[in-house]
Amino acid sequence: MKVRNSATPRGTALLLAVVLTVSACSGAADPATTGNTTKDPTPDPTATTSITTTTTIVAPTTTAAPAVVATQSFGIDIGPDGVAYDLDGSPPSGPTSFTVLDDGAVVIADTMAVDRGEPRLLHYDRSGERLAVIDLAGEEVAAIVDVVSDGSALAILDVLASMNRYRVLVLGVDGIVDSVTEIPAGFRFEDGLTGLAWDDSGILLEFELGARYARLDATGAIESPVVPVFDGTSIVLNPGDERTTDVTTSETSFSVERTTDLGGVTLVGVGPDGSIVVVVDEVEVGSVISVIRRIQRYSASGVLEAEYVIDAADQYLEIPRPFELDATGKILYLHAQPDRIEIEALDSSR
Repeated sequence: MKVRNSATPRGTALLLAVVLTVSACSGAADPATTGNTTKDPTPDPTATTSITTTTTIVAPTTTAAPAVVATQSFGIDIGPDGVAYDLDGSPPSGPTSFTVLDDGAVVIADTMAVDRGEPRLLHYDRSGERLAVIDLAGEEVAAIVDVVSDGSALAILDVLASMNRYRVLVLGVDGIVDSVTEIPAGFRFEDGLTGLAWDDSGILLEFELGARYARLDATGAIESPVVPVFDGTSIVLNPGDERTTDVTTSETSFSVERTTDLGGVTLVGVGPDGSIVVVVDEVEVGSVISVIRRIQRYSASGVLEAEYVIDAADQYLEIPRPFELDATGKILYLHAQPDRIEIEALDSSR
């Protein structure tokens, strides 16, 4: 589930990263703002700077992966037959998030296609062949802020901020919408809403990048707060001191440490073997703002198994939620290039 960049798109994203990560550390709600000041859609709740893998340390594992296919790395061109970019906005925008199905296929929130009158999701198989374009224009979708899945069905967070309309739509990969639920006042961007999650019991509203959750039922009623349970593992992230985040699961507890005061820790997900994947953002502010992302995998007992260091200055434009786990527990990374979107499997050895 789920820091984004001088005169180019990169500068703005790094500044957004500082603001958001400070908020995440303090636990204070930070109202999301619109990614493009000339358009109503797509607030940028997670300002994320992701990027080229520079260092990889992978420890061997003895846990066998489930007998399902793993998603391969592939690229998707931009344009009418691929994903949509909006390079005129401030900052420039593109896909907001993606999710992975149990068969290894991915579904991308092609949020900026709404500018062409085509609010849609893009469905690709595990090798990058397009399976379908899921057109949501008939559902009056304004901005796909987030997309999540339980492995087969999909849920999207659709927001029309100018009308205070917040909705969760549940649908199949065939595009048939099963339900539409309004999110009530008190659980919106100004209240810290940053996206969705789908745990073992259903759809959750995510606040402050996973600092807390609420459960939304079909009537719009809210249960809050909620401890999410993924694949049988409950998990809570709590800020410790200025450089520590405490992770507590149904199996263990451990601390994730940063080297800087600024930054934060967010949850990517829990693998089928109980491993826990988090993103550690570290921000140094000097004459130049430096952001480093560390994607870390911990065993079910809290032992650091692997780390992937990502240079936070190489993302062409912002993708709020660039990391997901597939059904095998493999970490997938959605990376924006000038002419394409890449989905990269970071730990391809799993």
